[in-house]
Amino acid sequence: MNNRSDHYRALVKKEQEFVFSSSSHQHQIEVAAYFNAEHRGFAAGHELDDWLEAERQLQRRIASHDSQ
Repeated sequence: MNNRSDHYRALVKKEQEFVFSSSSHQHQIEVAAYFNAEHRGFAAGHELDDWLEAERQLQRRIASHDSQ
């Protein structure tokens, strides 16, 4: 694992502890989309799929947080 991945993973962990404004939602989606791309080896042609899945992941996290 490289330092950039470690950095993003640390950010995601830290951000999971808070409720976010819409501007940080954009950032969270960017980070999650990066991890989605990393998970499939950064193969080209799936960028939109990565982004849309990141949005779904964030919505599930928000719904889970709201139900607690």
